[in-house]
Amino acid sequence: MAKISTYPVDSQVSDSDIIIGSDADNGYVTKNYTVATLASYIVPDAKQKIVARTPEISLTAPTRRTVTFNAVTGDPTTGSLNYNSGSGALTINPALGEIENTSGGDLIIRIATTTFLNISGGGGGSRTVSYFLEKYTTSWADVKEVQRTKANDGDFADSFWSYFKLGNGEKFRVEMLTTTDTVTITEGSQFEFHVQ
Repeated sequence: MAKISTYPVDSQVSDSDIIIGSDADNGYVTKNYTVATLASYIVPDAKQKIVARTPEISLTAPTRRTVTFNAVTGDPTTGSLNYNSGSGALTINPALGEIENTSGGDLIIRIATTTFLNISGGGGGSRTVSYFLEKYTTSWADVKEVQRTKANDGDFADSFWSYFKLGNGEKFRVEMLTTTDTVTITEGSQFEFHVQ
């Protein structure tokens, strides 16, 4: 074996790259280790997180509508992101706005949102924008409702967070409803789904 300093540096590390080391549990014999194996050992509980970004969505009262997401591209300027997707805990169907537990067991999921809205229509007084957090077992059912009240037309930002237990094979989605006028969700608003 040549001196280590004579080997070129690999600037593109991948999961299948091999590193040589000593196995302390087996008399310090020399063995090969993949980068993927070392990564899962060093960070064994890296949790999956989906950052789902929205296209522009318009709601006209009194329509209730499912929030959909941009496709997962890994690029926040063009789509949604799926961190640690290899864990197999969650899948996302952006077109239907659905998050599904595919882990094989129960999960606790934190949902958090930052939603940028434009209210228009000139209606006076109080307008309520409702976010319905729904879970699917054999049919869709509301788990929680979060309401935000707006007094005037204009641009607003809503945010909230909560924790949910999702059984294996169960799905989750968000629906919205406005009581008056038109609400437009600005493109790039985001919903985060984070395995705890």
